[in-house]
Amino acid sequence: RSHGPASGFGAVTDLRQAGPAAVWASTETGVYSYDGKRWRRRLPAARFPFVIPAVAERADESAIAAITRPVGLAGIWEWGPDGEPRRVTEYLASPIASIADAPGGDTIAGHSTGEISVRRNGGWEPLRTPTGRLVDVRAVGYLRSGPDLWIATDHGLYLHRRSARRWRYLSFPSPDEANSVNEIVRGRDGTMWFA
Repeated sequence: RSHGPASGFGAVTDLRQAGPAAVWASTETGVYSYDGKRWRRRLPAARFPFVIPAVAERADESAIAAITRPVGLAGIWEWGPDGEPRRVTEYLASPIASIADAPGGDTIAGHSTGEISVRRNGGWEPLRTPTGRLVDVRAVGYLRSGPDLWIATDHGLYLHRRSARRWRYLSFPSPDEANSVNEIVRGRDGTMWFA
């Protein structure tokens, strides 16, 4: 089965899950999102294809994404419910590997270098993490609508609880390839999948 807008995509260069019910595609003709029923153009085509390593879409179809290419358009982009894009920052201190919406309206960004950032009230601030433990972050996500943050790395899973004991580290004895997690996906029913 084939999916795409009536005008056609051209070549698809990047495909990302943006939430339980959304997919984003970077194509020769621009960036599109799919909500299960229709395609929506998010950005027009640029001279070079967009590279979007992380995107999160909310139920109201507002979204936030990290764009690394083309270089002249790199940064953090946001879309309001009206669909209008705006670049909120041009500079990415370290590459973002994953973005997830947090309960309460915050946004969490997991950087491949190990930092975790929280976007609150229009600004980014670091989340304190176990020193020297978070490296090679692959994905961040929340279980259902609960407050607990899961962080997947090449070395195992970390769980940040919003309680007195904040961090927990889960891994198999090394070297075990089961410690490498590339993606955290939340299903429509709230279940979490680690791949």
